[in-house]
Amino acid sequence: MTTRVALIQLDSGNDRAANLAEIEHWVLAAAQDGAQLIITPEYSDVRGDAALLQQQASPVPGVVTEHMASLARRTGCWIQLGSMHERLADDPRLGNTSLVFNPDGQIAASYRKTHLYDAVVNGMPYLESDDFAPGAALTTVEAAGLQLGLSICYDIRFAELFRALRSRGANVLVVPAAFNVHTGRDHWEVLLRARAIENQCYVLAAAQIGGPGPALPGPQHDHRPLGHRTGLHARPARLYLRRPGPDARHHAARQAASLVAPPWRPVSHQPLSRTPDAARIPLFSHPRPARALLPGEPS
Repeated sequence: MTTRVALIQLDSGNDRAANLAEIEHWVLAAAQDGAQLIITPEYSDVRGDAALLQQQASPVPGVVTEHMASLARRTGCWIQLGSMHERLADDPRLGNTSLVFNPDGQIAASYRKTHLYDAVVNGMPYLESDDFAPGAALTTVEAAGLQLGLSICYDIRFAELFRALRSRGANVLVVPAAFNVHTGRDHWEVLLRARAIENQCYVLAAAQIGGPGPALPGPQHDHRPLGHRTGLHARPARLYLRRPGPDARHHAARQAASLVAPPWRPVSHQPLSRTPDAARIPLFSHPRPARALLPGEPS
């Protein structure tokens, strides 16, 4: 049995209405092509400077979610809005929020980006935490016969998050992104492949291209559990996912050992991030993992 998934690549600009119309065009095209699950990138609703984002942000529910719910009902598909700019009731900053809609147009799951992009790249500081409030919860959801583990963009650098999603039953990891072009050239595909290999999961990543913003130009990616790449056409792309059964999982497990690592613990560091300590996991601070154990080998 197969599940047909479409990843939509966008070049979202500063006109929210135009961006929603573009999403509608490709969602309808993907549905006509037989997609059962449709995924869009991070910042699908709008991209621009901080003032524009504050102006264009929408609450949940609101104009953006109503539009996406209508598309889910019209197509009968599951739709993941990779992320939108959510206006929060309790914080002047925005939420970078991913939403999954079922075929009835109801919100089946939501996830707010946990690891905010506070970094210096080529001497230029990026302080996402100035404008966005971090999330603090793991999210998995069953959609189109798949168990999705939700994440957004910079989350991909924090392997512990994906191990936790896997432990909660996720068999497909979803990483919508508007990845920085400078680091993305060297890191994006490598990180996606690593998460697939470590967790023996499919990884689906719909990305923004162009500007405004630090988007990564290039194709969508799907990464199969052993790290094999399937390149996808951008507008829209489709991919056939075989629903993983016990035999498939066992076969994959026999070919690659699982990573066994001690729990993360903080180290002394000077993080640029101003996100809460509970959500702050410094890059490269994980203790050296124990050696990999083969399936069935006692720990």
